[in-house]
Amino acid sequence: MDFSNTSCLVLVIAGAKNKMTHPNIARRTAKNYRDSVLVSLTGADHMYESGKFQQKTLRVIEG
Repeated sequence: MDFSNTSCLVLVIAGAKNKMTHPNIARRTAKNYRDSVLVSLTGADHMYESGKFQQKTLRVIEG
């Protein structure tokens, strides 16, 4: 992918305790885009979009 062709804001969300996809991958992903926001959810694992972190994740997405 040519990251320089992305002209919109990119939101990258990561669970700080994610053991399936290490949080460093989220940091590197965010750095690939010139206009990105990285949010690391403290205490969240790989399933931050559901369960007890779902509402916190939705608040981040909704801004």
